[in-house]
Amino acid sequence: MLPFLAQAQVNHAEDFTTGDVLLYMVCTMPDSPGSAGTAVIWDFSSALDSGNGQHTTWVLDDTAVVGDQILSAFPYLNNTGNRIHKSGGRSFLAAVLSPSLTYTYDSGALVLDQALSYGLVDSNSFTSVLTNATNTLTGGGTAMIEVDGSGTLKTPAGNYNNVLRVKRIIDNVDSFTNNSLHNYQVSYLWYDDLHTAPLFRIDSIYRSGTGIFQNSVATGSASYLQAVFAAGVKPVANSRANASVHLDDNGLVLNAQLENAGEYRISILDMQGRSLYSNTFRANGSSWQFNPGRQFPGGTYIIEIKETAKAGRPILLKTVKE
Repeated sequence: MLPFLAQAQVNHAEDFTTGDVLLYMVCTMPDSPGSAGTAVIWDFSSALDSGNGQHTTWVLDDTAVVGDQILSAFPYLNNTGNRIHKSGGRSFLAAVLSPSLTYTYDSGALVLDQALSYGLVDSNSFTSVLTNATNTLTGGGTAMIEVDGSGTLKTPAGNYNNVLRVKRIIDNVDSFTNNSLHNYQVSYLWYDDLHTAPLFRIDSIYRSGTGIFQNSVATGSASYLQAVFAAGVKPVANSRANASVHLDDNGLVLNAQLENAGEYRISILDMQGRSLYSNTFRANGSSWQFNPGRQFPGGTYIIEIKETAKAGRPILLKTVKE
């Protein structure tokens, strides 16, 4: 029988909603992604900011294909970002869009199953087209995911239990007359069941080819999740919740419709995901005031609200203190 931590279940991975905002900090690459297996402790808490700053991703609508989403770092630019297509409970990379080139995948390169458990292995094949300003390359390849680890993750934003690690490989070759380009992408992604986006990710791309693409290139990056600002109304237990907050020098005021009599925890986080204040309260009304015992500097803060006795995604709100 697997240890308890190895039996973690992640049901919402990459299950984004149009309007979600994902906030990441790009950091230094770890020496390695750590071990596979169960009851592993992956400690990346000492990762330093790389100097490339924060990376903000918006989940946008793409009405060309029902169920598609474009995850874009630049929502004001057309055709920029990764188009993620959801079909049959699984997620596929349909296109990589940038101002200089476009990659399209048919029927999509498997990103991951939205429901993950330790030991899951899945794969698919696809055809691909790469276009840039001067050439069109065609080919294909395979995508594979493996949930190869379970345990505890530590990042500069905090510690997370019941985490699953996903190893993802996308391997494809595209070519035109006497020229070929081989892209081999390896990613390690860590998820828990409280966040749709990966808590930490390491991405490496190995590129080689022939003809005009004969030079080999290896690139890599790492980043950790700071916050997911969820769009619209999120479910809380069997009810639905609407919430708003106000933070000033007198404290924090929460107005919300929550499941009656349930106990909740409210936390104030900074934009690095660090907890500055936390308290529990019982949902026996619709308005609450909290006194953190300190005055916070002006700036942007994240307010996290989650039910203490039940698993599920928390409500995340963003507020600005003048």
